[in-house]
Amino acid sequence: MAKLFAPAKVERLRDGDAERNGVGSACRLRVWPASPFIETVTAFRKNELIEYRITEGSPVRNHIGTLRFTSLGRARSRLDYVILFEGKVPLIGPIVGIVLKRSIENGLTKLTL
Repeated sequence: MAKLFAPAKVERLRDGDAERNGVGSACRLRVWPASPFIETVTAFRKNELIEYRITEGSPVRNHIGTLRFTSLGRARSRLDYVILFEGKVPLIGPIVGIVLKRSIENGLTKLTL
């Protein structure tokens, strides 16, 4: 995930209950100039699904991220990534949305072969 959100600094706070990146796993992300925030995994199925919430420090509320992975064979996968959230103040939601979209698109280009 750190590569996906570059130039964010990602610090693992704790491993998940049954899997390192599974339910309960938490990371602190620092994306300048925003203050750090914590993401906590709330649902996990290995090689299929990661769902997380921002549990602390966000300029938005009710942030839920869902990543669904589908095998396409030949060592290829499809990623469906949906993020839902509400801005805490007017205009913050659209601004955060633009920044997230740009960051994720840039990060994904670094992951593709």
